[in-house]
Amino acid sequence: MPRRTREHRLHVAETFSLEGHRHSWKFGGDALFTTIYNFFPSLFGGEYIFRDIKVNPSTFEPMLAGMEITPLRAYTHQAARYHIQNFGSTESHPDTNEYSGFAQDTIRITTRLAMSLGVRYDLQAFSTKGLVTNPLWPASGKVPFDTNNFGPPVGLAYSLGEHRPLVIRAGYGLFYTRIPQLYTST
Repeated sequence: MPRRTREHRLHVAETFSLEGHRHSWKFGGDALFTTIYNFFPSLFGGEYIFRDIKVNPSTFEPMLAGMEITPLRAYTHQAARYHIQNFGSTESHPDTNEYSGFAQDTIRITTRLAMSLGVRYDLQAFSTKGLVTNPLWPASGKVPFDTNNFGPPVGLAYSLGEHRPLVIRAGYGLFYTRIPQLYTST
């Protein structure tokens, strides 16, 4: 049975600009609030996966070099090769909030050449409600939280022609991708 998901998003954005003689400043930010409900029906129980397996012929214990037996024979001798067991809730709520802000200055160096310099900050925060750390595995129950997501965008624009100019643009910047909600679902 496949996973089922319901997702609700609220996006809020604001930008404002200031114009000077040779400068054009832009400031802005946005926030995206996402609530998610995942339902994983496969988490209700466990399953055995049988494949041809090599076993000790007298004890039927799995071994690297031994007698190869079929999945049915492995089942009759209780020598299952793989077992997958899932515990816990069949639901997950990998809710996430994303925030970003930027400041940019476009400088008109000449009548044909403009340069843009700026800074952008992105942050993605996950809900940790219901996450429990296993004392035997301290890294469990934690979600990544990186606060060093500063990106310096730089751009150039050059106009060729007078009445209907052809504009050649070049740019560089860093982009921080979103961490998929499925990562935190598991």
